[in-house]
Amino acid sequence: MPRFEVLMQIHDHNYVHWPEKMKMQSNKRNHDKYCEFYIDHGHDTKNCFDLCNHIKDLVRRGYLGGFIKSEKLAQEEQHAEDARPPPRAPPTGVIHVISGGIAAGGESSSGCKKYARLCEIDNRGHKKKCGQTITFTDDDLRRIQTLYDDALVITIEVANLGMRRVLVDTGSSVDVLFEDAFEKLGIEKERLTPVNTTLMGFLGESLLPTGKITLPLLIGDGDVTTTTMVDFTVVRCPSSYNVILGRSTLDALQVAVSTFHLAMKFPIEYGIGVARGDQRTAQQCYLLSCRGPRPAAKTLMKEAYDF
Repeated sequence: MPRFEVLMQIHDHNYVHWPEKMKMQSNKRNHDKYCEFYIDHGHDTKNCFDLCNHIKDLVRRGYLGGFIKSEKLAQEEQHAEDARPPPRAPPTGVIHVISGGIAAGGESSSGCKKYARLCEIDNRGHKKKCGQTITFTDDDLRRIQTLYDDALVITIEVANLGMRRVLVDTGSSVDVLFEDAFEKLGIEKERLTPVNTTLMGFLGESLLPTGKITLPLLIGDGDVTTTTMVDFTVVRCPSSYNVILGRSTLDALQVAVSTFHLAMKFPIEYGIGVARGDQRTAQQCYLLSCRGPRPAAKTLMKEAYDF
């Protein structure tokens, strides 16, 4: 509450000590400004240093408890208003789902039809590797900002190199390795197997991959990790991400994803592994995506080391 309003509401109380006259001569003061505390010209009430100190003294002595409660309530209401997450800017393009590729039965039409028939016939689901229960609790929220709307972006290891900016996308039917990141791995392009099936979902158009390659992937934070071989589809496309982990690998590892907790968990032989998202990296990737296509996505890697 402004000092002027506080003064107007307490000026009749005995605990208000009115100051003496201003010491500065009248002809040297600014007569365009008036102070309700000094009842004289020279400065504004809101800029009155003595009034500020007097109000602080009254607060310390317990006279203005009602104002403190009202001010605290107003601050809480303002905080609740500010706590609403700001609306995101509209993206430069709409990317719905990445579909196609080797995950849906291979490149041939007969392979896709066989895959569809298997889905219709066998609806019993996959056998679980173990009986661990995967849960997400409030403990998983300790490292997360209270206000967020971020994608799950994690760090993994691909071919013994730590790789950041990995988007976990349950809407993608393939595991994508962007060409710029592939080149940073130092693997010869001759190892790529040609792919004749196009992918749908990039920039709203179909895209013919550069090729496919099977590489070892290690995932998990700390010492609780798991390793698997992943069939990556390598694509040449502007992206703020290095890798997109799709349903193929997520299902193979029996991953449970919680975007609210910004984490993914998976069963292993001796417990439950977890890979947590990096909010700052996710926000950086989002901002880069909103700026539109760029020449190449910057690949962020750590030093190579053995599993």
